[in-house]
Amino acid sequence: MLYYLFSVFVAFFDVQPVQSLLYPLHYICLICSNYFDLPLYQINYLFCFLVSFILAIIFRFFTNTTLRHTYSTVCGVLFVIFVHGNDVYHGLCSVIIVYIIMYLLPNKFGFYLVWILSFGYLMLNQFYIQYLYYTKDNVNDYTYTQMFLTLKMCAFAANILDGKASSQSLSSHQQKKRIEKYPSLLEYLSWNYYFSAVLIGPFFEYNDYIKFIQHSLENPNKRVWDTYQEQTWFFYLCEILLKIFVLSLLVIKSYDYGVELLYDEKFLSEASIFYKLYYIWVCGILLKTKYYFLWTLVEGSVLVSGFGFNGYDHQNKLWNRGYNGSFIGVEFAQNLSDVVYNWNKKTERWMRYYVMYRIVKRTKHSKKSIATTLGLLMTIIIYALWHGFYLVNYYFIICVVIFNITYIYAIKLIQPTIDSKPLIIQQAFSLFCVLLTSFSINYLCVSIQIMSISNVINVYTSTYFIGHLTCIFTFIFCLIYSQMIKNK
Repeated sequence: MLYYLFSVFVAFFDVQPVQSLLYPLHYICLICSNYFDLPLYQINYLFCFLVSFILAIIFRFFTNTTLRHTYSTVCGVLFVIFVHGNDVYHGLCSVIIVYIIMYLLPNKFGFYLVWILSFGYLMLNQFYIQYLYYTKDNVNDYTYTQMFLTLKMCAFAANILDGKASSQSLSSHQQKKRIEKYPSLLEYLSWNYYFSAVLIGPFFEYNDYIKFIQHSLENPNKRVWDTYQEQTWFFYLCEILLKIFVLSLLVIKSYDYGVELLYDEKFLSEASIFYKLYYIWVCGILLKTKYYFLWTLVEGSVLVSGFGFNGYDHQNKLWNRGYNGSFIGVEFAQNLSDVVYNWNKKTERWMRYYVMYRIVKRTKHSKKSIATTLGLLMTIIIYALWHGFYLVNYYFIICVVIFNITYIYAIKLIQPTIDSKPLIIQQAFSLFCVLLTSFSINYLCVSIQIMSISNVINVYTSTYFIGHLTCIFTFIFCLIYSQMIKNK
């Protein structure tokens, strides 16, 4: 029924005329798609990211606040139309409805209503996509954009509610991010459709974005080229460009390690278990480079647009506001907690501040540990629902949690002994932890790309579930060993 109403709405507001104006750009992308043998929607995404650099340079020359808001909104909406067509209305209607709800109901009821509607509509769309396409391979899935709009809508409702509360009842983060003056519709849309980050995020706080538009993040009297001439800004831009170049090479290499081979019958029957584990490890690393590459492109666009400034560190300016994922931080992490922290950092931060901390704060329980456990559990559930209904997503998240619990448990027993050993032993143990973490996360993450739960089972069956069984036996050993220590 909802989709019937949506189709009727689209019939009256079809974006085809706008797409016709963009046809020359579509034609260029179509040629590139045929030449590189890649899906057209992926080329469209990449084209928008590259064009955003040019738009970001132009954007820096606008000084009028209203003009900056209008430019950002129009460019962001055009990007979504270019990639998703009429599906732009899924996000546009949602953000406008949330704006109206919080304007009329700036209280707890409005807050809960926005969260239920935002996540409910996102999950409805994800279920619909999953119903149409069992796997997301080569499918232009508009819910990727909707996912980050959902984060913004829920954060907006929370910050409006905090704006009505007393400062004493709020945390320091809530005091900084609360919205006391209700924004105009243009300001609100400009934040939601900020062109550098509208397609795949990351999430930015409303107050930070408004300061950026109003030139109050830095010196308001600074000229455009003053920033471009700053040494720290230039070095950071060079670093980003270097990362884009290196990651692009890794992305190209990733096509030589497709996950399709993992569940190929010939590969499963003929390859040795050691080669299978090696292939899974390398495949997992290279699969994630696509995300690092896209995040780095967005980070570069954010930096060029002027939104990269992120305060000071020892009197040196930081330009890493658009920073969303660390290849080094993930692939060379010493534990899975560091992997989670360095992967999709803006979403992790959103989950921490808008779910975890708020639940812990509002949970009326005498034991803080129980409140923290409840908060962590709800955060994991919301994070899983945010990703849709694919069973492999839930399988992956559950496995990461179990593997991490086992690691924490084991390290508590081993670390005191390691600390008493010579430095060379401690460094060797640290290296072992890095290799173990790298294998664990990449051993698990290939399941997300495979998507089909039956193929995932076949892949792990061919490796005798060695990673899972090692985790289980380690946990059992730690239980027995810790009990022996207590009985001494």
